[in-house]
Amino acid sequence: MINFKKIRDKQLAFLISLIIVLSCFLIADTNLAKKVVSVEREYPVNSESLLKKIPLPIKSDYVVKIKYQSRKMMGAMVWLNQYPLEMRASNVSNKLNVTCYYYAPKDKVMLGDNVFEIKFHGEHPSTVTVRMNNYVAAVADNNIIISLANSVFKNKAWVKLFFFGIILFGCVFWVWRFLVFMGMVLFHESFQRSTFNTALSFSPCTLLFFILSIKSYQGPYLIAISPGYLLLLFVLLTGFTNAVLNLIHVLILRKVFPSIKREYILPTARVEIPPWLIGGGKWFKKRSLADKCIIFCLFVFSCSVFLFMLGVSKWGEPLANVAYTSVLIGISMKLFSLTKK
Repeated sequence: MINFKKIRDKQLAFLISLIIVLSCFLIADTNLAKKVVSVEREYPVNSESLLKKIPLPIKSDYVVKIKYQSRKMMGAMVWLNQYPLEMRASNVSNKLNVTCYYYAPKDKVMLGDNVFEIKFHGEHPSTVTVRMNNYVAAVADNNIIISLANSVFKNKAWVKLFFFGIILFGCVFWVWRFLVFMGMVLFHESFQRSTFNTALSFSPCTLLFFILSIKSYQGPYLIAISPGYLLLLFVLLTGFTNAVLNLIHVLILRKVFPSIKREYILPTARVEIPPWLIGGGKWFKKRSLADKCIIFCLFVFSCSVFLFMLGVSKWGEPLANVAYTSVLIGISMKLFSLTKK
């Protein structure tokens, strides 16, 4: 007999997965690490003008930041390859640090050496720091980039992005199914209630990715996020929201609203745990502590390799260290038991 409730659940999971994947197509960048350029130099200033060559590896729009110390606010004119740059913002701190921001358009930037010139009005500073970024802001160890609309981040590797979309679709779909299943097993919820909580837990991540994609497509700035960081945001945000909703349901709603229909508050049917899961749990329970450490190492190391493949080394390295520690403990216990025999 066809279970129409589960069909609706799968259709909803398919729809949510499709929305998330389409949103990520506009903000994900599989080559994000290779496109980020940040060049910073500090030069001594001996006269009112400064002329230097700055190498740039990528042709793109750049934000030029000039910082120097002065007893009074001084104006400065800046040229890049003999093209005058427009100052977009300036700031003077309490320590008399002057910071100015200029915009360098893409068509005035050359690959390789670029002639950079500064001319100060009045008394010149002793040193000046020049920083050129092809983005406006970068957070999360350059995994989230906000750049100008005409930057190099607009060009994407669509073939890699297509394969990432397939992986993301499968991940989102099966995370949905897993959360519905765990809601029934761990929190003893009905199928309808667990599906409802899962739909609510997916809402923040879906809305976040959808709003970011619309802002990136229509706004003056472009948002680019690495695929690995998108997966981490999705898993952490969705998992945390789902756990909070289930705990609220178990600890509060069942006591405060006992008159709500039993179908949506209490379990209505037993959950059939797959035989392979039961068998795997029994097999793992019978293993020795050394074997468990080695199995745990294989699992954690696989997760770290997956994160390295996605380009999120900041998260993969701690997991790799945990895996190494676990396997050392397991092997040491094995050697100790062999020498003892």
